[in-house]
Amino acid sequence: MVFARRGIVWWMSCLSAMRIVDGQSASRREPEANLAFDIETCTVADGCRKVPGKLTLDADWRAVKDGRTGQKDCLDRQTGQWDQALCPDPLTCAQNCALGRVDYSQERITTNSLADSLDLKLFKPEGHREGSRLYLLDQQDQYRLFFLLNKELAFDIDVSNAPCGVAPAVYFSAMKGDGGASPSNTAGPTYGTGYCDAQGPRNMHFVQGKANLAGEVGYACPELDIWEGNSISQSFAVHNCDDVDARTCSGKNCGKMCDGSGCDFASYRMGNTSFYGPLKRVDTTKKFTVVTQFITADQSDSGELVEIRRYYRQAGRRIENSLVEIPSAGTNGSSRPLRSDSLSDQFCDQVERSFGRTDGFRRMGGMRKMGQSLAQGMVLVFTIWADHVRGMSWLDGIAPHPDPLKPGSASRGTCPPGVGLPSNIKKLHPDAGAVFSNIRVGPIGSTYRN
Repeated sequence: MVFARRGIVWWMSCLSAMRIVDGQSASRREPEANLAFDIETCTVADGCRKVPGKLTLDADWRAVKDGRTGQKDCLDRQTGQWDQALCPDPLTCAQNCALGRVDYSQERITTNSLADSLDLKLFKPEGHREGSRLYLLDQQDQYRLFFLLNKELAFDIDVSNAPCGVAPAVYFSAMKGDGGASPSNTAGPTYGTGYCDAQGPRNMHFVQGKANLAGEVGYACPELDIWEGNSISQSFAVHNCDDVDARTCSGKNCGKMCDGSGCDFASYRMGNTSFYGPLKRVDTTKKFTVVTQFITADQSDSGELVEIRRYYRQAGRRIENSLVEIPSAGTNGSSRPLRSDSLSDQFCDQVERSFGRTDGFRRMGGMRKMGQSLAQGMVLVFTIWADHVRGMSWLDGIAPHPDPLKPGSASRGTCPPGVGLPSNIKKLHPDAGAVFSNIRVGPIGSTYRN
């Protein structure tokens, strides 16, 4: 993510609709009732077959209460303050406190009767909490790991109800499949523990089985943004880190361990303003399919990642990704622009030079490094969020820091300044949200169904 979606409402995550488990393990009396959600795995020869799974809400959206009584808050939902008696230190706090189970319907997180469609709403009925982040579990209640080298991922999305300032997203995180399970974290994936991303978020309630009492401990890991987009604009991006594994960090150092800005492909920002949006080539007033392909150098499942391709399907037709032109920065005597419709080392190098970035896609390993993360398996994440600071202008409006790419390059979309702030969205679009459906994965060319 270009800006940290994760920090906007987490401290408000003690939800009244939740019930408390006995300690940080799943209570036999009141087990977590995760949402059924199936995906399909595909082959070119045999088509697609359904694979059962479940969705769980992230631990930071859950109540945190005294695990012995279930009555007293360990974390005050209004002030964001920890109870000093229950939480004198990080480890004792983790031992004393329990995560709550979720009533998903009250959180406005719903799936359909076929368990293949997920509807996320930004605002809750009470109107004072917003956003969601969910992970896909396998049949053993571990996070399902996706191995995407030489594969493609497809999903349908409806963003017609996601206006300026709303950001539905699908991405992969290099989280551990067991959610960081340990003696002090026995809740595990069922309760949505163990989150990490390339921003190294420091405002999570628990990190590695310990309470983050001072808000100074972060958890950083590689991140692959498959989709960040609303009805106005969209992008997809690669975020590498120094290490392919998740690592704890502290203070400002959390912002140095990964390429937080990443290398992204954003049609509107890069000059193709007629490709995506209401009544445009990809018409966001209607549902469409997003297909992302992970190309390896030798076309094998163990090869080196060299390119990430994208195309769309809508109304029975295939729509190739927009072609954009990135001007040369004039380095090495070259003045030739680069025309591209995919992410690659060449594309990302030219974007970095032209935009004057220094945070280091290539420095942190480029496509090869992201391929190493994919080879280890990554966790699928669905989220919807709003930006209280900039109103999502980095995605769909005028960015706060113009890039020197070319005149007008600060424009990410057509949204006027301020319209994307949550207070404005809530007034005009109280039911803002998005629907994700028909998740399919398999070898390249296998996920499309006539």
